[in-house]
Amino acid sequence: MSIHTFELRKSFGKGENGYLKYQEFLDRAQADCQKEGYKIFYDRSNNPGYKCHRVLKFMGLGIQVHLIANHNDYYIKFIVNLQKVLVADGLVKIINESNAQEAIEMVNWQLSSWLGDEFEINRLKLSRVDICSNIDVGSAELVSAYIRQMYRAGATKSYKVYGKKEYGKRFDKVAGFTARSRSGVAELSLYDKERQLEKIGHPSDEAHGILRAEYRILNVNTIKRKHEITLTNSDTLLWFINNSGDLLYEVLSKFIVDGASYKLNEVNRLICEQVNRKKMRNRMCRFSELVAQKHGMFNARRALEQEDPKLDSRAYHKMIDKFENIGVNPVPLPAKKDICDLPSMFEWL
Repeated sequence: MSIHTFELRKSFGKGENGYLKYQEFLDRAQADCQKEGYKIFYDRSNNPGYKCHRVLKFMGLGIQVHLIANHNDYYIKFIVNLQKVLVADGLVKIINESNAQEAIEMVNWQLSSWLGDEFEINRLKLSRVDICSNIDVGSAELVSAYIRQMYRAGATKSYKVYGKKEYGKRFDKVAGFTARSRSGVAELSLYDKERQLEKIGHPSDEAHGILRAEYRILNVNTIKRKHEITLTNSDTLLWFINNSGDLLYEVLSKFIVDGASYKLNEVNRLICEQVNRKKMRNRMCRFSELVAQKHGMFNARRALEQEDPKLDSRAYHKMIDKFENIGVNPVPLPAKKDICDLPSMFEWL
């Protein structure tokens, strides 16, 4: 578990002054392109106010350079895959703590030697950090089962699940999905790493049975304020690597209960065996039934609140805590699937 990707930005400003600096940088990159022999691609967009030039200065070295004009706002962003900085073909593995410092220093050297000291890591804006985990569950069947369970759990109030319609055929309830926070500050993706690599033409036996979880923090300042981080960008990246496990656990906990999954009849049997209070038993059994009927915990909660006026926020969270105490996930497994039980995803983490 570690950082997969991070993004650095430098703003040229808005208006005419920003445009002049943006154009100056583009001219500089084009001159360097002719001298060094790399390419610059212009990405066409349906948005008339958006332009992006991809500067392939570091092709294969783990650093993407995007020069962007977005509705009178001009900036450059560097998207860095730390593992690929050290290992050019590192499509599956993730950077570890022992060599993260070396990779960060290498990125810093590449940027500053090309563009000067003002483009050192600590002088740019750290705008995004992607935390990633390769969860080895052992088989493609189990990868699909866990994706399906997370998909069936439904989004929380603060996250919306996106599937085929928004992201195309590479995402669905079997191959994977993405959930974006409604505030736009974070995303969580869960997908089959083996399938993803096959779809982009890079099949890998190393990815077999790997459930990839990616937590994209799209506004780093929200996390920095929450944890009172006042470090440099380089040290902040190391902090994220060291705390990646806790941060990923925290966001996954918003989606799924830390308990094993069973079919509905078994869920009800375990509740009746292990919960003494009749009112709590009935509430938990009914909630699991509604999760199956309403396609997710969020919709089931709203339905149960209408049936049970006493189910306020405190009572709901007390019920969820009880599910965790008895080790049962309230999201039942699909009735028509062969898998009858599934260990908690958190056991693999």
